[in-house]
Formats: sequence, structure tokens, C-alpha cells
Amino acid sequence: MEEAQLAQARELVGERLGLEFPGARDDELCAGLLASAARLRLPSVETLLDRLAATGWRHREWGVVASRLTIGETCFFRNAASFEALKAHVLEPLIAERRRQGCRMLSLLSAGCASGEEAYSLAILIDRLIPDREDWLIRIFATDINPAAMAAARAGIYRAWSLREVPPQVRQLYFVRRGTRFEIAGNIRDRVSVAPFNLAAVDDDSALGLAGFDLILCRNVLMYLLPAARQRAVRRLAAALAPSGWLMTAPAEAVPELFAPLSSVVCGDAMLFRAEPPSASLGPRAKQPLPAAAPASPAAGPR
Repeated sequence: MEEAQLAQARELVGERLGLEFPGARDDELCAGLLASAARLRLPSVETLLDRLAATGWRHREWGVVASRLTIGETCFFRNAASFEALKAHVLEPLIAERRRQGCRMLSLLSAGCASGEEAYSLAILIDRLIPDREDWLIRIFATDINPAAMAAARAGIYRAWSLREVPPQVRQLYFVRRGTRFEIAGNIRDRVSVAPFNLAAVDDDSALGLAGFDLILCRNVLMYLLPAARQRAVRRLAAALAPSGWLMTAPAEAVPELFAPLSSVVCGDAMLFRAEPPSASLGPRAKQPLPAAAPASPAAGPR
């Protein structure tokens, strides 16, 4: 690809998808666009760029490009320390509070869900923390811009590599072996709704009605976005939180200044961000360490 084409591609991909491709990733960008043109049976990358310039991110051409340019590496219960922090400092107290209130409802979002492992990990964790699950109204959403990844999430069938951090007892309870692959249990798959959403889009503020979330996970997504796109994404995530709702990002993305006015809260080795409670005054609060959690029972969650 010529430099003029690369510049056009960077601008288009940054505008529609928010993705950042500095010069060091030129080879990756070229390979992704060439593969996309071949997949769409277009004669050249130039033709592909013309198509992309004339359409929005929801069109098929952009879906093919997104499937070639986004990073899909993930696994179940990725970063065990993060899930321990979620369990001990967020979900267990939240579930206990809702029981006291008599309001048995939870709303969770995995933003940038890739092939769904993170969203299903949340569903498994909730199942293990709430033995009377059928008495609760729980919604778990998973969103992404990669149609191929979302199709894989809906299918819920994974290679053994995706289960490398899953304890044997959890694997036995929540997966069915299909030859060399593993299928997520139907009752877990049915609890997760997968839908397309572009966190970084310039002109899409609908958020598909996504709002009022008690917990949002958006990990290893923001680091791949342009600075302006990252700010748009954070604004959308913050707006989607319920009062006192929690947001978790990857440790490398947890920059308190970016997430203001959300409060930064240290949970062991993890940092989370929290929306203000309904009665609190607006404005950022100082970073607050949480008290040490009581030891969890062996059946309380993944190890």
C-alpha cells in the first residue's frame, strides 16, 4: 500500500472504529485490509477504501474489516486477581445489599466482549454466588464491533486453550465436551445477550438503550483506541453506570484522570472505578482503598 492509502486507511479506521494504528503497526493494518478486500471479493484495497468511506461502521464491509483489525485474545476468568476482586469487593457485597433491600436484580455488561469468554465468566460467577438464581432478575449484556467474534460468542463453543484458567470443578459443572472443544452450558449461554455496539463511534449515542449497569467490564479495549475515541468510550461507559455502579478496566488502562468524575477504588492488586451514589455531590473523589475482604468459601466462586 502506498503512503497516501495508509493515511486514508488510518483516518477511516480511526473515525469509524476508533482504532489507533501508528506507523509501527503499518504491516498489521495492510494485512488486515488486504484480507478484508479478498474476503469481500473486491479487486483492490483502493476499492475497499472507497466502500468504507461511503458507509458507516454497521455496514458489512466494516464488519469484515473489524474482524481483521481487532484483537480477539481472551480466555475464561482472564486475570484471576481481577475476578477475585470483583467477587469479594463488588459482587458479594452488592448481592448481600440487594437481598437486604428485597430488590433481587442485577445488571452487568461486558463491553468489547470479543468471543464472549468474559461475559460467560461473569454469568458463571453470578451463578455460583447466587444459589437461588431463579428468584432474581439478572441481565448480562455483551457487546463488540466484530461480527465474527459475536457469532462465536452466541455459539458458545470454545477450544481448550480458552479454558486454560478454569478450575476443573467449574469446567465440569459449566461446560459440555464436544470432541476437542467445549460448549458452555445452555443455562449459562441463555443468560447472556450479545449485541453490536461501537463504544468509540463519533455519531452513535443511542447505546442501544444500555444503561443502569451495576457493573461494567471493559478490559484491554481502551488501550487500542485513539485518545479522542478513548475519551468518547469512557464517557459512554460512565453514562451507562447506575448510581454507585462499578467499572473495571485492565490495570494498564486504569488511569484515574481519564475516568473522572468516577471515583478510583483500590481492590487489592486491582483498581476499579465507581459512580457517585444518588445523594452524593458531583465531582471526583480521592482514591480509596477498600477494607480487606473476608475469606471466601470454597464454593463461592472460581479459583
